[in-house]
Parts: sequence; structure tokens; C-alpha cells
Amino acid sequence: MDLLSGISIERLQALISEWGWLRLAKTICEVLIIVYALLWIWGRIRGTQAERLVKGVLVLTLVCVLSWFFGFTLITSILQQLIPVAVLAI
Repeated sequence: MDLLSGISIERLQALISEWGWLRLAKTICEVLIIVYALLWIWGRIRGTQAERLVKGVLVLTLVCVLSWFFGFTLITSILQQLIPVAVLAI
């Protein structure tokens, strides 16, 4: 499956004309910087105890998003209070 198969030239031209070159270039740079930072951080914590903690926080965040999506207000409320504490534990 080709990664770029869903992107057409017309859609790219519409995006560029709507956003402008400068805004599009800034957005692409920001995304690349964030991806690089996340990959660098993951490389630093891989194989350590922090990896398990980060995975746990990601699972809690996923459960929180899913509980919000399905309308489980009590679970969402509890997890919204728990996740910042879990992030501080890292």
C-alpha cells in the first residue's frame, strides 16, 4: 500500500492556496521537530524503567480517551485526575 496514494495534486494545491507557502512550511517544520524530539526521547528511555512508565501513561491516556468517547463520565473524571500525577511520576 502506497503511503501517498490518498494524496492528490488537486488536494495539495488547494491546501497550499488556502494556507499559503509560509504557513505550510512552518507547519511541516514544526511536525518534523516534534517527531524528531519524540524519537530522540524514546531512544533515550528505551530499555529503562521509564519505558514501562511511559507505556503505562499512554495506556491510561488511551483508556481516558475511549471512556470520554463512549460517555463514561465517572471513569473519564477519575482518569483526568490520575494522568497528571502519573506524568509527574515519570
